[in-house]
Parts: sequence; structure tokens; C-alpha cells
Amino acid sequence: MTGDGREEVVVSGRRDEIGLAEERRPALVLLLECVWPAWCEGLSDLTAHGLPPTPDGWSRFLDARRAEGIPELPEPLKRRTAAALAAPHSKATPTDARRLALEDVEATHDGTVRLRPPVGLVARTRRGDVDLPAVASVLGEVAIPERASLDGLLFDGKLRGVLLVENLGAWRDLHAPHGWLFAHVPGCDTSTVPRLL
Repeated sequence: MTGDGREEVVVSGRRDEIGLAEERRPALVLLLECVWPAWCEGLSDLTAHGLPPTPDGWSRFLDARRAEGIPELPEPLKRRTAAALAAPHSKATPTDARRLALEDVEATHDGTVRLRPPVGLVARTRRGDVDLPAVASVLGEVAIPERASLDGLLFDGKLRGVLLVENLGAWRDLHAPHGWLFAHVPGCDTSTVPRLL
């Protein structure tokens, strides 16, 4: 209700929807022209695309417009980069429409698993082989990025077991039993673990 006692909105016949009181329309149009000068074009765009003039309709329209401008993408693509291309920002939810806009590009978390490898464990990739214990003897550990797993990384060698450790101190300081692969997996980044296993 306004200060002059008139209603701003009226109940509509649709559930969870209210309508603007017709006598208040000029005031709303004036307000829209002040805060969003291009609102008429936005309404025309929504109508042309068969979308409702609602926040959800506007969001779907913007998603569709962004999808038209997505360039050819590398494969794979960091999920935050993918979201920034197909959504309003990098932390936006990847809806079905946004995933569709990215076509078949695989979005990754780009996590890393830190390893303390046992003697004899070799990493094999299409680019070559790496003696993991040799690297660990120089650096103290080996970091395996998720993209290496996506690219066909295989481990070769005898393992008695794999121990996933969340606590960095315990992972770093515990004595590794002979033949065991020790992997540090922080609780906030477990996406790479299934690929490792």
C-alpha cells in the first residue's frame, strides 16, 4: 500500500504470482527507466525467445546468450573456467543448460594427490615413464595432478596397499610400511581420489 492508501499490487489468478495494479504502472515504468534504461529491450528479448518476464526467464536468456559466444575450448577445462564461460560467474551452479552450452568439454576440479611412493613404483604416461621413488628421493614426495589421470596415467609396480591420509602432519611424519603407497588427500579436495584408485 502506498502513502495515499492505494494498492501497489493485486493478487493474480496464478499461484505464487502477484500483479501490478494498473493505476501504478506509470510509476513503475518511470522507476524502471531510471534504474534500467534498457528494460524495454530486455522485455522484447524475453518475448522473442519465448521466456517469461521473471528473474528465472532473464537468467535463462542470459545463459543462452553466453552460450552463443563460447569459443572453441581446450579439453579438459577447469570447472571454474567452464562456469565463468557459461554462467554469470565462476562459482555459479552448472545447470543442464550451462553444461549443454559447453558441449562435450569435460570440466575438471584440477585437484592434486601428493604421494610418498614405495620402491619400484613407476608412473607411465603417453609422454614417458617416471620412477616415482627417484623423484621422491629428491623432492620428498610426488604430486599427481588430476589431468595426468585424465590423460591415461598408469602406475606400474608392486603395491601391498594404498593408504589415504587426510591429515597432512600424519601423512608427512608417519613411517610408511614397506610396499605401501601413502597418498595425502585433503578433505576439501577428494575429487582426484577415485581417479587415483
